[in-house]
Amino acid sequence: MQYMRDTLADAIGPSRTLTGPEKVGVLLLARITEDYKPALREKGRAWLTPKLIASGLAVGFVNVHYPVITGFLILHLANHGNSGAAAFTAYASLILLSRFFLGGLPDRIHPGITFFSGLAAMAIGLLIIPFAVETTGKTLPN
Repeated sequence: MQYMRDTLADAIGPSRTLTGPEKVGVLLLARITEDYKPALREKGRAWLTPKLIASGLAVGFVNVHYPVITGFLILHLANHGNSGAAAFTAYASLILLSRFFLGGLPDRIHPGITFFSGLAAMAIGLLIIPFAVETTGKTLPN
């Protein structure tokens, strides 16, 4: 209990008072006991299982596009028509809209189909980047 009080005091700080919802949260947290003991296992778990490696690779492949868009594309387009802000705005809008409208798709279609279709679409999109068009509409020189 003392650990929780110290943690809350550090998080809140000396110059801030708690509002109503925060007081309710603190009261609810104060009722949680800190005597958790994990169940004993007969044998230890493996650190790297095939399912863990497969899911880690999937997350890695899916998230590879973000640093490309935020790092490379913005800098690339800054030298070619300065349309990086417009490209990132279009990218962010597409991500938000696709998650809103297509987020439930894996619940209706087999998740593998949506996953590999998404990977293919991202690969196509990343391959299109070198052939970007300036805001004037002309193809960029090599």
